[in-house]
Amino acid sequence: QASQQTHYKEYLKGIEEEFSQPKVRWFSDRRWQMAAMILLLAAATIIFFTLPQKTSPSFADYAKPYPNYLSARGGSHTLEEDLTKALEAYDQASYPVAIEYFEAVNQKDAQIEGVAFYLGMSYLLNEQYDSALKAFQQLPGSSMYIKQARFYTAIAYGLNGQEVEAMNILKMLSADPSHPYQAEAQELIP
Repeated sequence: QASQQTHYKEYLKGIEEEFSQPKVRWFSDRRWQMAAMILLLAAATIIFFTLPQKTSPSFADYAKPYPNYLSARGGSHTLEEDLTKALEAYDQASYPVAIEYFEAVNQKDAQIEGVAFYLGMSYLLNEQYDSALKAFQQLPGSSMYIKQARFYTAIAYGLNGQEVEAMNILKMLSADPSHPYQAEAQELIP
């Protein structure tokens, strides 16, 4: 019995020693702190660069074809034929050909509604911004395309590096609640 008691005391003493030893704290070790910090920094970097970034629209985002609402009717046979070819070329995004035919129509009869506008659009989409500006400026104030022409004039100015002129027009359009491009103008103003 005495040996059993001695054995039991030694057993308890061993348990006491085991639990009385200082415990290693994993996170108190500087290496673990540094590893955790590096891991957090890497995760934040990955998340930042993989999430889609919201970017402001650019002038180029709005240099898109305007739908073709013109039709060739009336006038001389060659005028009607040239206008039909111009509209077909415009619809097929063959802007150099469209420009050629719109110019021919415009020289024969500059009063045909919409020709100057689609000529300007063809120049704009062909990246001939100065010519686009000149064509848009040919539109009379009473043209049914004047509001669209003002917006695309701002786009042409912006793409031509004339941002001050573009912003002046966009501010005017964004202040007009009846303008069909008010929202687009507001998006382009920083």
